[in-house]
Amino acid sequence: HGPWLKQVDGLPKDPLGADDVQAFAYLGIDPPPMREAIANHYNCMSRLDSLIGDLLASLERSGKAENTLVIYFGDHGADFLRGKRTSYEGGVRVPLIIRWPTQAISGQIRDELVSTVDLMPTLLAAAQAEPVPDMPGASLLPLLHDEPTNWRRYLFTEFHTHAAGANFYP
Repeated sequence: HGPWLKQVDGLPKDPLGADDVQAFAYLGIDPPPMREAIANHYNCMSRLDSLIGDLLASLERSGKAENTLVIYFGDHGADFLRGKRTSYEGGVRVPLIIRWPTQAISGQIRDELVSTVDLMPTLLAAAQAEPVPDMPGASLLPLLHDEPTNWRRYLFTEFHTHAAGANFYP
């Protein structure tokens, strides 16, 4: 918590405060400190969006943007209720944005169940390298090219607390 999280180096330009968001009102939980934490999380995401934009603009200025594969992803949801450290949608539905102007069809929004285990097969396929036998995951290239594919229908997740003590909760 704290005002230092609201804005860093002028970003975001219009930071959110506790009065701009709701916490988990649908669960009957909406205290001001939690709303402030959520607002600060959104401010961090806004700052990240701006800085990723700066990186992409630098790539464009370098003249290499058209032939560069850019993959942006998160590793878990936010550190809030039903988020990080859970197998609820808020903990496992994370951003995955792929930009490859000369290879991928732009503007797609896909509903397929993908995972970070799909990144290595994707990078190998993009580099036209031999696939590794029995490697988990699948190349995302058919999705990027909007080609028909027999994609997975199920994806399994795991919940654990990283605790060695009596902090187990299945």
